Amino acid sequence: MAAHPSAPDLLALRTRWTRLSGASDASPATSVRLLASYTVDPLVPYIGVPLHDAGVPADLSVGPYHQILQQCLDDSSDTGRLRPDVLVVAPRPEDYGDGDGRDLEEIAAAALAAAGRWRSCLVFVLPAVPEPRAHGVGDEGRRTGTAANAATVRERLRAMLANRPNVLLADAEQAVRAVGARSAYRPVMYRVARVPYAEAVFEQLGRQLAGLLRLRLGGARRAVVLDAAALDPDALPELRRPLELLRRRGHRLAVRVADPGPRPAVRLAEALPELLADARVELVADAAPLAEQLVSAAARLRVAPASTVLLTAAGTDEEAGPAEVVRLGPEPAAWAADLEAAGLLDALPAPEDPGDAVHREPRTAAEPSEAGGGRVSLADFIEGLGVEVTFHEVDRALDDSTSELVARAHDFTLGENRPPHPSGPGFSVAARVRDRLGDYGTGAVAAVHYADAVATLDVFSVSCPAMGRGVEERVLREIVARADGEGCHTVLVEYEETGRNRVTADFLSAAAERTWQGPSGRELRMTVVRKEAVR
Repeated sequence: MAAHPSAPDLLALRTRWTRLSGASDASPATSVRLLASYTVDPLVPYIGVPLHDAGVPADLSVGPYHQILQQCLDDSSDTGRLRPDVLVVAPRPEDYGDGDGRDLEEIAAAALAAAGRWRSCLVFVLPAVPEPRAHGVGDEGRRTGTAANAATVRERLRAMLANRPNVLLADAEQAVRAVGARSAYRPVMYRVARVPYAEAVFEQLGRQLAGLLRLRLGGARRAVVLDAAALDPDALPELRRPLELLRRRGHRLAVRVADPGPRPAVRLAEALPELLADARVELVADAAPLAEQLVSAAARLRVAPASTVLLTAAGTDEEAGPAEVVRLGPEPAAWAADLEAAGLLDALPAPEDPGDAVHREPRTAAEPSEAGGGRVSLADFIEGLGVEVTFHEVDRALDDSTSELVARAHDFTLGENRPPHPSGPGFSVAARVRDRLGDYGTGAVAAVHYADAVATLDVFSVSCPAMGRGVEERVLREIVARADGEGCHTVLVEYEETGRNRVTADFLSAAAERTWQGPSGRELRMTVVRKEAVR
């Protein structure tokens, strides 16, 4: 079976992706949007490089962290405006409290509805079983234990999504198992940067997603050439079943032998009788270099050379040209596993015939009915969260924790490196945010200074976990209330576009069109000015 890539191999792949993504390429690319309840950016290279190598260029982007529902429910969100060709959704149960899975089902239903509206292919990542187990060694014996509950939720999600047209499933648990639970998780990185998994887990999950998208987007292999000249003839029966499976799935097959004499043909017939009996299987036996033989075989099989895969021995280093090379390991008993690891045995699920569809779980409110009924709105979602926001003043120059939030808030910010006003009347305030899904700690920071009856926002930043929960609105109301108490008639907001804070611009634009009333009953004017960013 293929070995897992080493740390240097993973670093080389990430470095290569940096070069690929920075290169200008006029060829059309499939837009792939990733939404997750955790920081999913490390996954991007492990999807992008395999797709590039498969001739399926993809434009990958990552949506705001922990904003799956908000992005899917709102067609004016960054993801909604993008209307991606492929929408990848990856929630973790750990990021949604100790619920019974209803939140994950709501996410799945919202993602399904959004993909339908945007005409996107939905790739939903089934969540891994949480670690650690709530009851230790006794967890497996409980009907309501961590493992049992996770299994139930995972199967409910599968029942909602499996075999639907334009919907694919990947599995984070499979990636965790491949790496091993002890090595899969990074608790410290999760606390610091909300990155829950080791690099090897992202590589394994990226391999799954790239394989699915390769099949979905037309980059699948179409012909297989068995290099019988390089493989032990006595071990070839180990390939009988996988080659037969490939043949039944429509792959064209060819066999390369050392010479056209009768002895190799007899041994092949003994090892692979079904294969050699098929007149559609081409025999490659001449003195040409391997690369030329593969081009010739591709022409005879009526496929492009780049759609051809050569199955050969691990030590073979002869140039294969544009064909993909899968080197089988030294243990023939593991050859079928080698083919599986290389993705040769992959096949997309067939959509259900509506007349034969299995029973599905009842449709949730987030999923529209067949007749085009409504879905839960973003306002309904926020109201159902039970969001609590409490304010406390902080040092005008901001302390370490609030400064860190401002530095890391890229999606909702007035601009890069915006310091608070150093002196004079004003205040800095932090907002603690919690809802039924969890406690997000300090979720927003604002700094204001007063001059000539105008309250000017110097800092207005909201963390990704707190975004889209109505926190922005509450912070602005708190600022209006304080400005009213100081006798101000105007709240002035100046912002710079950073390339990532479009949601800020949209929110402020809508705020400027509204009437704001302070506790005294006076109306305050909201003035929003877009400034040129200072580089």
